[in-house]
Amino acid sequence: MSKTPFPFNYFNSILTPKSVFKGRHNLNWFQNFVIFIFLNALLMIPVSLYFTNSTNFQLQEIMPNTMRLVTDEFAEKMAKQSFEAGKLIENEPFEQKEANGIVGIQLAESAVKETKNVISFEKNHFLIKDETGYSFEVRYSDSFTLKKATTKNALKEAIKQEWFKQNRAFVAFTMMIMTATIIIFSNILVMFIAAFFIWMTKKNALSSIKTYKESFNLVLNAAGLGSFFALLIGLYHFDMTILIGIQSLGLVLMLTAVFAATHFNENPRKITKKAQK
Repeated sequence: MSKTPFPFNYFNSILTPKSVFKGRHNLNWFQNFVIFIFLNALLMIPVSLYFTNSTNFQLQEIMPNTMRLVTDEFAEKMAKQSFEAGKLIENEPFEQKEANGIVGIQLAESAVKETKNVISFEKNHFLIKDETGYSFEVRYSDSFTLKKATTKNALKEAIKQEWFKQNRAFVAFTMMIMTATIIIFSNILVMFIAAFFIWMTKKNALSSIKTYKESFNLVLNAAGLGSFFALLIGLYHFDMTILIGIQSLGLVLMLTAVFAATHFNENPRKITKKAQK
């Protein structure tokens, strides 16, 4: 009988506890690595969809000090300014110093360079700079206006929305990289450590586990259904903590079921007979 080719042999090994255990010899190390990346990629599908379709971003998360500079007084001043076709029309320079930075219209270049936290509305764009290291020049869109931004919260929202329009790709890419790092690191801890403890059962004469490779292959098999279920939940409702939690819980439940069905032994009936004796 011919063997099922990769990767179909993996999918045949994730359906039942017995198939999970029996399929622990199916993958070589390269194929194990490919499947490990695949399981992480499953969780990245809802992540990428969420950030690609996102319409807002909390700018204060990366520029907390700068966003604190926005006050009601500054908002009232900016609400009186006129913008037309992406340009600031009434642009008489002014400067307003705050505790940890400055805001204003057409701030002096020297002041911008010397100050860590800055918001400066220029003729064609506004500049936002934070001591965290982030600095952006955001060009005004044709429809940009601050007439309704008469409070600090409204002005913050207007700044965030204009910034997000031009930095959507940056936000999506950055957040996906950060999320991917967290998911991969989490799975390295969970799967490699789980495989190690299963491999340690080789010291028990009743265990059929002999190598770390087959132990890791078994863990990947056990993580399959949980990963697909996490994908489905993530497509319906995105929450990174829930995604990782469902995948990890699925792995634990399947490993428990594998142990209950096989005791990590090729012939669990012999174990039962020995226990009866």
